[in-house]
Formats: sequence, C-alpha cells, structure tokens
Amino acid sequence: MTDHWQAWVDRYLDHLRTERGLSPHTVDARIVDLRDMAHWWAAETHQDVGALEVTYLTYPTCRAYLAHQTAKGLKPKTVKHRGVTLRSFLAFLGDEGALPEPLWRTKLVTPKVVERRANPLTLEELQALVAAVPRYTLVGERDRAWLLFALWTGLRISELLNLDLADLRLGAEPVCTVRKGKGSKDRVVPLHPHAVQVITHYLQAVRPALTHPHSPPAVWLSTQGHRMAATSARDRIRYYADLAGLSARHVHPHQLRASFATFLDAAGVNLTVIQELMGHANIQTTARYVGIAGREMRQAVQHLPSPVLLSH
Repeated sequence: MTDHWQAWVDRYLDHLRTERGLSPHTVDARIVDLRDMAHWWAAETHQDVGALEVTYLTYPTCRAYLAHQTAKGLKPKTVKHRGVTLRSFLAFLGDEGALPEPLWRTKLVTPKVVERRANPLTLEELQALVAAVPRYTLVGERDRAWLLFALWTGLRISELLNLDLADLRLGAEPVCTVRKGKGSKDRVVPLHPHAVQVITHYLQAVRPALTHPHSPPAVWLSTQGHRMAATSARDRIRYYADLAGLSARHVHPHQLRASFATFLDAAGVNLTVIQELMGHANIQTTARYVGIAGREMRQAVQHLPSPVLLSH
C-alpha cells in the first residue's frame, strides 16, 4: 500500500461510505476538511499535495493545523468539526497500521464550543416575512409554499428540498416521509391542515408550470425544472427578509425550524414529541431549540417546596 496522502484519503472515504454507512453530506464535509488540511500541510512543507505521505504526519503537525484554523478566525464550531475529521482519519490510519499508535491514540484538543439557543423568529416577524413574498407570480407562489411548509413541518432545508412526490401522503391522515435525514434515518412527520392546504395548491397550480420534460420527481422545483437548490432557498429567504425590514435578523431557513420547535413548546407539547418530530438523536439538542430546558423541565422546578425563611 502506498504511503501517499490522497491514496489513504480515498481509502478512508470508501470506508466511511461502505463500512460505516455515513450520508453523502457527511462524507462530502470530511472531503472538504481533509482537502483543507492537505493544502495547509503542503504549503507548510513547501511541496505539492500529491507528494504528501501519511508516514510523515506528526502530532505537532496536527496541532499546528488546528491552531492555524483558529488563528484564521474560523468559528470554534468549524475548527472543532475539522478536529473531529482529523481524529477520525488518524484513527483509521492507526487501525490500518499506517501510523504509530502514540499519534492516533493522543487526543487532539479543539476549541470548546459554547452551544447557543436557536434563534427563532417571532410570530410577527414570520407574518412580515410571508407578507413580503409577492403573490400571484410563479416564483412567489412557490417560495410562499415552501416557506410555510417548512414552518409547519420543522424540516431541515436539506430534508425539505430532498422531498419527492412519493414522500407525500395527503389522504385522511396526511404525512410526509423524510428519507435519510440527519444520521441517514427516515422519519414520518404528520402534516398540519394548513400545510396540506399549501402543498395541495402548490402541486396543483404551481409545480406543473415549473415542470420540464427532464424534471425529477422532486416536490420543489427551480424555474429551470431542476430540484431546487439549498443556496437558492437561502438567497430567497434573505431577499424576502430584507423586503420585510428584517435584514438585521440575518434570517436563514433554519430559523423556520427553530420557530416550529418554539411554537410547539409554547403550546405545551412534550419535549420528547418535539424531539421525534424534528428528528433529533439527542434530546439535549431539542432542548436548545426551546431554551436551556424544555417547558416541562422549567415547570418541574415550580413544584419544589417553598424555601424556608432563615431568621439569621
């Protein structure tokens, strides 16, 4: 087996796809991280990327790379993600006997990430955002439909845009099936009556006008008849936010998901139910969407006995 960096990277990526079954999105993120590491290492050692060999990889080199990422001003979450990728790659190299054990057994220290609560939009902000979308235009009707559908389902933007027509069931008990969401897991999300109304109108009156002979079975189509891209969705919502006077809020699609969770929490929905609807593997992730703790956690402390007043 050659010691060349790229050969081992290719082998590692194949391991992630075939043996660990990671999603294409996760694998693509690992590719970006390792490519960045390779370019930095090549520049530091004054050689071409194609000449890099994993046998010369050292712990100080890995630490220096992560320190460089921090010095560049990248967010701690980004540096931490790249550290996770690098640790995973080193562990793979160690398992394959390409690196000495002390290197891949040593934990690379990455910046501590302070988890922030999601930044939901208020009801008034959402009303202003939707009102800014022009009615009675093809693009406006489409954008209004996916904005409202996202708000009433809590889907991630990738999940929303990956929906196919076969994933919708609009009968007596309407649902949409999210195929291979985060963690490559499927889940079924019940549809609010308003979501059914919006998606039905879109499918009957809007999507046919966007469809081309080459169009995929995607629910959400671009004006060229292709599956709508996430970058387009982000640009569209930012454009409408500016029209609505919300530019200071830096509105993005994920805030619709955060609003979905917040509204459910305010309505008294159990935190574990919100977790299932949003497709979170960890309930602590759900708790960040509804506050430091869920509604039930906050209410629980109200049942504690009143404190005894001390006389001294």
